[in-house]
Amino acid sequence: MMPKNYIIQKKSTFDEKTDKAQDSLANSGKMKAETHSGFIRFSNAFEAIKNKPDFAHYAADEFRFTVYELQKIKDLSLGALDLLKGSTVAAGLGAATAYAAYAGTLALGTASTGTAISALSGVAAHNAALAALGGGSLATGGGGMALGTSVLGGAVAGPLLAVGGLLLNSKGNSSLEKADEIKNSVSKAVEAMENGTPILDSIVEMCDLYCEELERVRNVYDTIISDLEKIVLAKTDYNRFSEPERETLLRSIKITKIAATFTAVPLILEKDGETIVPDKQIRQALHDTMCARRAA
Repeated sequence: MMPKNYIIQKKSTFDEKTDKAQDSLANSGKMKAETHSGFIRFSNAFEAIKNKPDFAHYAADEFRFTVYELQKIKDLSLGALDLLKGSTVAAGLGAATAYAAYAGTLALGTASTGTAISALSGVAAHNAALAALGGGSLATGGGGMALGTSVLGGAVAGPLLAVGGLLLNSKGNSSLEKADEIKNSVSKAVEAMENGTPILDSIVEMCDLYCEELERVRNVYDTIISDLEKIVLAKTDYNRFSEPERETLLRSIKITKIAATFTAVPLILEKDGETIVPDKQIRQALHDTMCARRAA
């Protein structure tokens, strides 16, 4: 039998790592939501410009911008503003964690009708996004809008993370309150904690790297969009734009697309009932985003 103090120390260390991982996810989710809410600045300025070129057929892919993509940007901003307006992300750990994992729903999801969520608008888009977060519509076997609302509101009963065979609920409250809860075996409980620790460490590492790069992207975005807003405040006819002003519009399209693509990357995924970290996908996104940002 393992010494009692050893078990207590193991659990204490594991709970500390759990808290840190959940804090990292909450912070990442909040940053994602804030980034998405800021997209309204670009969409407002872009739509105010008259006689602009058809960017949907622009030669360079980095500056190509369709009506569909504009709607996608607006949907992301709308969803994030709704979330932040209710202070859900700031107050609810579950909501922030869900946003860190699923913030790409509006950009990438498909409504139960078969229509891409980003092709919808207003109430239809909002409802479809909630249903997607709930695992799909009731008709397709998912939890529907009610579950989606609960996920974003942090009201879902059950674990936020599942690592090493352990279900981790709210902060500092793993399922190890009694060792016999894990097949009545202290050794299995300790083994589960040891198996789960690398996942928790990976969550913290990836979230830290992600937030650092997202902050850099946001700084570039704020600078370029501020310049665009100043231009639009003075004139809205594209034909009167100088070459530098037209370049600013192109750069605003590019940095918005960079931010939207980067924030669609999930920080955690679920596989066979376990939380996993798609670290290869995240690292590739970090590399691609850094290169694109530096060229913006």
